[in-house]
Amino acid sequence: MAYRAHWIGLFMGWYGDGRAGKDVYFLAQGFKWNQLKEYNQNLRAEQDRLGWSDARDLLNASHRTLVAFMKDRTKGANTQ
Repeated sequence: MAYRAHWIGLFMGWYGDGRAGKDVYFLAQGFKWNQLKEYNQNLRAEQDRLGWSDARDLLNASHRTLVAFMKDRTKGANTQ
């Protein structure tokens, strides 16, 4: 769950950086897509210390952020 929360955070960062005119680093700064396996291994090792409730809280918070993001971008889309 913490893994999924992290990826939501990556997406939100990509979007925010792009909107702000900053450089956007896909996958992350210092990583290329062909290094995804290494990136994920590092992430999982970093998150290994998280307990169930911490991982759940991260995912819940990320989910709320993502849902709000989607709602904000679909306002008015259903009124046409």
